[in-house]
Amino acid sequence: MDNWVWAIFLLLVAVVLGFLELFIPSGGVLAVLAVLAILGSLVFAFMQSTIFGTALLVVIVVGLPFLIWYMLKIWQVTPIGRRMLLDPAEDPALAPDEVLEQHKTLLGKIGTAKSLMMPGGMIEVEGRSYDAVSEGMPIDPGTPIEVVHVDGINLTVRDMTQYVKKSHTPQPQATEPESEPAIEDPFA
Repeated sequence: MDNWVWAIFLLLVAVVLGFLELFIPSGGVLAVLAVLAILGSLVFAFMQSTIFGTALLVVIVVGLPFLIWYMLKIWQVTPIGRRMLLDPAEDPALAPDEVLEQHKTLLGKIGTAKSLMMPGGMIEVEGRSYDAVSEGMPIDPGTPIEVVHVDGINLTVRDMTQYVKKSHTPQPQATEPESEPAIEDPFA
């Protein structure tokens, strides 16, 4: 057989091995064999002639991404592909969680601390109780709080009394300096 026949044959073997990789769980062995078949195909193509080798190389470089894309489209509907790629409509674990969505709406809401928060404890916002963590300072029960950060189900709150005290602390008024008693100059 001529070198060009081996080049084409090995290229076809590589394509077949690639398709088999979709259906047979080989741990990547078939994919490695497909890559080796492509390399062997290129070796035989360049042994035939430089022009044929270059042409086959261009076909592989241009066609391989499209072939891989097509194989992945097919792979998605295979039993192995369906097991690997979870469909949110079929898997309840991937469905949106109502609790997480509700926690997102709590950002900026005002409530009260139900327990001593050192720094974790219970809070009440809009009549419902939640676990929360303070920004680092202990918060006494009954203290007004504000939800300042939501990360999934984790709520971070701020003591509103401390915040109000810090932001509304009256500034000392500037007063006119008292006039000092005049000192007599002893040398005058």
